[in-house]
Amino acid sequence: MAGTHAVTNQPPPLVGRDLLADDPALVEWVVRLGAGGSRPSLHELGILAGSAETRRLAFEADTNPPVLTTHDRYGNRIDEVTFHPAWHRLMTTGVASGLTA
Repeated sequence: MAGTHAVTNQPPPLVGRDLLADDPALVEWVVRLGAGGSRPSLHELGILAGSAETRRLAFEADTNPPVLTTHDRYGNRIDEVTFHPAWHRLMTTGVASGLTA
């Protein structure tokens, strides 16, 4: 497929990076607030957050919003919300990493 033009006004994708290491102000405040001992696990989370897989999951979760089903096929009220599997994977990672605390 031939390109029509070169796109030069967009930043490169933020993949394959440690998003914690890329944010020196955040690193400084982690240390200042006494959480310096958490830096190794935070760097692991920063690497995971900066991965192509997490970016793909985030895109899928963003482009597939939750679906509310208010009634079943017989007209009974059920108020059920269905989330895309990518949302569940991201939420599981967040909870396992302690982001809900």
